[in-house]
Amino acid sequence: MSKMTWIAGLDPAFSGDPFGLAIVGRRRGERRLVLGVARAWKTSRRKPGGFEEQRAFEDSVLDEVAELCKRYNAHVYTDQYAAPAVVERLSRAGLWVETVAMTAQSKTAAFGELRARLLAGELELYDEPGLLGELRRLRTKYTAGSATVVNPRVGGSHGDMAQALALAVWQFAGTGAASEAMPRAGGPPMVTEGICEMVF
Repeated sequence: MSKMTWIAGLDPAFSGDPFGLAIVGRRRGERRLVLGVARAWKTSRRKPGGFEEQRAFEDSVLDEVAELCKRYNAHVYTDQYAAPAVVERLSRAGLWVETVAMTAQSKTAAFGELRARLLAGELELYDEPGLLGELRRLRTKYTAGSATVVNPRVGGSHGDMAQALALAVWQFAGTGAASEAMPRAGGPPMVTEGICEMVF
C-alpha cells in the first residue's frame, strides 16, 4: 500500500468562533488529495470564570487537535491567531508546526487553490455536513478588477473548517514539506459527486 503525505490546516479560536481543523492527504506519486478528517470545536460565548478556566479549555482543545494530528503524522500549518500558544503546545506534543500569515492576499490564494482542486475533481471529501455547508456558503466578491472570498457567518459557524481546509490544500501547491504515514484502513465514504455545486 502506498504511503500518504498528510498536512493539517488550523483555523484556531478560543472565544466566539469555533476552532477549525482539516487534515488532507496525498498518496505518493499522485496529485489527487483526500480529506482525512475535518473537525470544529465550538467555544463558549460566555466569558470564562478566570484565567485557569480559559487555560483549561484551550488545553483540552489543543490536546484533541494534537491527538488527531499525531494519528495522521501530519505536518501542521496554523494561521497567526494565537500562534505562539498553538505552536508551543503542539510542538511539545512532538508535532512539526509552522505559522502562515493569512492576509487578504494569502487567503485569496488559498481559497483559489481549493476552488481549482474542486473544479478539477482533485479533492475527495467525505460527508461532513458542517464542512459541506460552509463550502456551499462561500462566495467570490469582485471589486475593481480583483476577487476576494467571502466566508459568511451563519449561526455559530464562520467557515472555520473551510478555512482550515483551504490552508491545508494550499500547502500542497508548493511546500512539499510534509510527513509520510500509512493511510488508515476503512474510514468514512468519500463524496465524489456534486462537488462542483460547492464551487464559489
